[in-house]
Amino acid sequence: MKNSFSLIFCLIAMASYSQNTLNAGGWSTSGPGSYTRITATNNLDQKVYSIQNTIHMDDAILEFEIIADGVTIPTKIYEGGVVAVEGKSIFIRQTKPGKQIKGNWKTIQQPETAATVIPWVGYPSLNKEILVASLKTEQEFIIEIHGSLDCNDAAFQVFIDNVPVKDSSNNTLTFWNGSSLIGKGKLVVVKVSGSCTGSKIISGYLKLKA
Repeated sequence: MKNSFSLIFCLIAMASYSQNTLNAGGWSTSGPGSYTRITATNNLDQKVYSIQNTIHMDDAILEFEIIADGVTIPTKIYEGGVVAVEGKSIFIRQTKPGKQIKGNWKTIQQPETAATVIPWVGYPSLNKEILVASLKTEQEFIIEIHGSLDCNDAAFQVFIDNVPVKDSSNNTLTFWNGSSLIGKGKLVVVKVSGSCTGSKIISGYLKLKA
């Protein structure tokens, strides 16, 4: 029964994740103690986010804590739960063991902004740095990492205007398949680690205001 619910929640998350707006995305973690964030930069306007933790495939009950603008919210969010959080900088930390499929997030209490969706592809065997955007003016964007095709243990770091996206302890963050970040800047680069050889590719989308 749990696997059936897992599939349903995963499909819901994927549907939300694929919206052509600047209002929604996904998030993923790699295990207990791992961080992720949904805001790539600290220069965004204050927003209210609806954050969902989808059900996963194993028997453990996943648990996460949310850090908004440097303050840890004392109550945890559990698998299948949704929470509304307001802030400029939003981090998520996995606090219990378990394998997550994917979570999703969406900005609320503001009009949806139509987006132009630009696919990006990289071949890590040729270059582990993938240029996603080079703009002349700073603007808001969402970068989505859809993941890899037959790459082993692929993980990603995101650089905005030559600055790595970091966790709340100022360490460079590693992102996983299914992650997406909202940010503001001019230059967006993804750096890939993992065993990606030959013609194996990494792909995703960049969303800009339409």
